[in-house]
Formats: sequence, structure tokens, C-alpha cells
Amino acid sequence: MIRTFSVIVILILFTWIWKLYGFSVTQNLFIAYNSPTIVLVSMCYLILALKLKLPPNIERLVAYLGPSAFAAYLLNNHLYIWEFVIKGRFVSLVDKGWLIMSINVIAFSLIFLLGSILVDKAREYLIPKLRIRQLAISLENKLRIILDSLVKLEW
Repeated sequence: MIRTFSVIVILILFTWIWKLYGFSVTQNLFIAYNSPTIVLVSMCYLILALKLKLPPNIERLVAYLGPSAFAAYLLNNHLYIWEFVIKGRFVSLVDKGWLIMSINVIAFSLIFLLGSILVDKAREYLIPKLRIRQLAISLENKLRIILDSLVKLEW
């Protein structure tokens, strides 16, 4: 477990040193989500998570919230979320000290994660209630009839 954690720390340090000093080749080589270091860090976190022994009630909570956590990734990468929510969020805290800035970044990250999970849970609840799937199938069938009448295809 300590070995896995050490690998995580080394990979993260390497990634940040690469970002801060912007070595040639390409500056974003080790920073993108699909970079070798980030993929390896993700694998290490998975290994650590598999080794965790959680109480049953925490396991149920993780099983319930875990699938919705992917929504944080999707929302984080959305252009409007980046532009209007995340970009420049902590610039005003740069001269407040590393502790204040770190607390704010961690608090924002947790709030963003919980908000993303709530958005996904609302989606899970509303999609069946609004019968989106049936509406999409009905719309597709109607469009197919219209398109078939406009374009006569012979096989």
C-alpha cells in the first residue's frame, strides 16, 4: 500500500514538474487525461481502492454514488462549465498563501463533485419520468416515415 502511494506521489510530482517547467516535445504530454502519468496514477488509485476494507454502510453509499461520480468528469470537461465556473476561479487567492488556496481548491472540488452527483441523480430520476426514451423512439419513427416518403430507395 505504501509502495503504491509512493508511485502516485512520484508520478504526480513528475507531472507537476513537467507542467511548471514546460519541457520541450509538448508541454501537455504528461498533463492530459490520457497521459501516461495520469493513467498510471488512476491505476494506482484503483489498486488502493480495491485494497480498502470499508464498513458495509459505507460500501452501500459508494456503490450508490460511485456511478454518478463520472458526471463530475463530464461536467468538468464541458466548455461552458470550464469557461464560466472553473476558469480563473482561484486567481484571487494566489497571494493569500498556499494553505488558504489549498483549502479553497479542495472545498471547491468536493462541492463540484457533490453537485455533479446531484445533477446525475436528478437525471437518473427525471429521464424515466419524462419518458425520454419513448419520446426519442416515437420521434425517430415519425422522422423515418417522413424521410422514406421524401426519398424513395429501391433495393
